[in-house]
Amino acid sequence: MNILFAASEVAQISQLGGLGDVVSALPNQLHTLGITTRIVIPFTTSIDFKRYQLKKKLEYSVSMAGLEEHVTVWKTDYLRVVPVYILENRRYFYSPIMYRDFNGFLEAARYAFFSKAVLELIPQWDFQPDVIHTHDFYTGLIALFRNTIYKDHPVIGKIATILTIHSIRAQGQVSDSILDFAEIAKKDLTTYRKNQGGDINLVEQEILNADMLTTVSPTYARELSISQNAYGLENTIKSKKKDFYGILNGIDVHEYDPRKENDLYHSYGTSNVFDIKPKNKEKLLRHFKLQHRMDQPVISMITRLDDQKGIDLLLEAFPKFMEMDVTFFLLGQGRLDYVKSFKEMAKRYSDRMKAIFTFEHPLSKLIYAGSDILLMPSKFEPCGLTDMIAMRYGTLPLVHLVGGLKDAVRDEYNGFGFVEFNQEALLSTIARAVNLYSDYQNLRKLRRVRESKWAGMILHAMHKDVSWKKSARQYRTIYRKAIEKRQSLKNNV
Repeated sequence: MNILFAASEVAQISQLGGLGDVVSALPNQLHTLGITTRIVIPFTTSIDFKRYQLKKKLEYSVSMAGLEEHVTVWKTDYLRVVPVYILENRRYFYSPIMYRDFNGFLEAARYAFFSKAVLELIPQWDFQPDVIHTHDFYTGLIALFRNTIYKDHPVIGKIATILTIHSIRAQGQVSDSILDFAEIAKKDLTTYRKNQGGDINLVEQEILNADMLTTVSPTYARELSISQNAYGLENTIKSKKKDFYGILNGIDVHEYDPRKENDLYHSYGTSNVFDIKPKNKEKLLRHFKLQHRMDQPVISMITRLDDQKGIDLLLEAFPKFMEMDVTFFLLGQGRLDYVKSFKEMAKRYSDRMKAIFTFEHPLSKLIYAGSDILLMPSKFEPCGLTDMIAMRYGTLPLVHLVGGLKDAVRDEYNGFGFVEFNQEALLSTIARAVNLYSDYQNLRKLRRVRESKWAGMILHAMHKDVSWKKSARQYRTIYRKAIEKRQSLKNNV
């Protein structure tokens, strides 16, 4: 079985978010199941030719709006197991910017071009996919193209497609002039429905044209059938119910491994976590010149500063939160007003708060290892990855029980959770966690640490399988179903 991952980003090479982690880790896990995979992404000028040892493989042209656009295909083996192919075009993808206006014509045009370029690559390539696995609005147009202008193509028309929804928010609502630009006739669309703004919803087209539809957790799949969560597409998603699956993402457990000494101040595993993890905590606090009382929990957030992440809720509760005698670490970037607010808080609580407004991968691991609790009060969270990473390091996630967070975290088993999205629920859950941590420290003083509930929760968290193994097997099943469905459709034509 040959699977092509077509995506806007991939970890380690060109990445802004969790989508890139999935596109990197899942193909590698599929490789262990005997599935041959390739990854294709668009070029940006931030990709370092020398670092990734890019090699030119071929050149071809793609027609868009009646114009022939030149494409250069570069290959890198930087990910070692799975080759990555990068499509370069000077008009659409020759800047450091990966994403622009999610609902603008320019963004739709860029990724319409990329989707078409992926399909045009296949007939002249040495890799013939059985399935193209697309991701979000950016590459889902592949299914639309296959079912319209390429429906009778002897190769492309037979390829099955799977669309994975990582987040339903970016829908690509653009003027229907995008159809002329992409050389698609209105009459060929599965459905043509304008919204009140006179736009066409490209995500809706993707959902309707893909053979199979997945999202990144079982709970988020259920949430997308509810109007307030699907941003108006709940009925479209319901129409694909029999072909829609929620599969919880995993993480790269080799990348996030506290047993790797070079990543941390001190390496550790389940056998010595209660002895060594406190040493990482002390080192972290000393490095940033913060209070290093071991009876005081370190609570951290490694996040994007965005409304989705519940930042407004945390800021509302922040004075009462800090009254609980905790130390707080923030690592992340995003909205400038949130940055300003956290800077003010960091000055007010300078002896026990540190805020770093960037993302540094090595530092994130030190914070995971040196923290007691990871805070994730997200309004919604299709999957969540930082909660899984935290568990690998024996750091207990404290989460709003939505989406993938509800699937991964069990309250007072491997973390903490609250249901209602309000200040009272957040603060009461933090208070529960702080009290359990205090009990843990009291038993530690008596050399009875393993008798504490906290210690048991740490071990449950560290033993939880957060790898891609189970999910990769589920995807293998979905790929087979998609291939069978496509073959059946072509045979019945």
